[in-house]
Amino acid sequence: FVNDYQPKYEFYNYIVYFGRLVKEKGAGILVKIAKHIPEVKLFLIGDGIYRDDLQKFVNNEKIKNVEFKGYISRKP
Repeated sequence: FVNDYQPKYEFYNYIVYFGRLVKEKGAGILVKIAKHIPEVKLFLIGDGIYRDDLQKFVNNEKIKNVEFKGYISRKP
């Protein structure tokens, strides 16, 4: 039964980042990459001291495929 299982992979045009928005975490690299692949949407979930800088970069570069979701609580 298990050997008959064939995984089905589908490509959805988005990338999701979860974490603090600080330089050390690399969210800035994802934003720069997203600039070059406009058909893929980047969702940034989290907050931190780097958020303002990232948002300014996105606005200045007119990057339309990056969306900041902010902090999302673990509580329901």
